[in-house]
Amino acid sequence: MKENKKLFLVLQNANSFEENHYMGYIWANNHDDANKEAKIKYPDGYLVAQIQKDDLTVLLGEISESRGIG
Repeated sequence: MKENKKLFLVLQNANSFEENHYMGYIWANNHDDANKEAKIKYPDGYLVAQIQKDDLTVLLGEISESRGIG
């Protein structure tokens, strides 16, 4: 069973006085054995980054446990 994970990121916007300004989200598929491609979506497009499987698994686990997402 394939499961898509969508992780919401709250990033500080250097051009804003709001400390927790929402800038976008990152999503990734957690079932592939290959390296993962993670996309951080911004209102004007995508920032794409390659993330190794182990790193992504840790990232997904940490965010799921600490924030209850996923």
